[in-house]
Amino acid sequence: MAQKLPKPNQVCKVLPPLVSSVHGSMVEVFLLTERLHQGFSESGQTNDGGNQIPQFAAMNSEWRDQHQLAQIKLLPPEEQPAAKKAFNDRKAFFASMKNLSPEERRAKWQEMMNNPDMMNNAGFQQQMQDMQLLRQANQTEQQRIKRAVNYLNHKAAVLGH
Repeated sequence: MAQKLPKPNQVCKVLPPLVSSVHGSMVEVFLLTERLHQGFSESGQTNDGGNQIPQFAAMNSEWRDQHQLAQIKLLPPEEQPAAKKAFNDRKAFFASMKNLSPEERRAKWQEMMNNPDMMNNAGFQQQMQDMQLLRQANQTEQQRIKRAVNYLNHKAAVLGH
């Protein structure tokens, strides 16, 4: 007859006697991890780090907003209003792009990226660089290679080579 498993909150009470019954020793280890920003975007497209889907698209929008607001709360109080304004501006920008065609979305993104106020903003440039480094750190070697190949293929297609 199979033994019943202990209730989840009882494991810490049951496991030590079980281990000692076989003359073993036990050490508790806690592993804390951050949720990866991979998986499916809201459109159902996969984001394995090697394609062109931005990582922010792969996360549930409510989770993303909660995460960003939690990060804002960690900032010094004098920096929070500016960060909240940037958060709201970003959210409005992406909401305005939601129902656009891919061509219109690409044009609007290029317009934003070509805006001298945006590109000369040191905070924005640092944020973009940090996001790139974080994305690369979370990718496997194969994903980085795939992303580079996709970039080069896209660049060749744009340049007509």
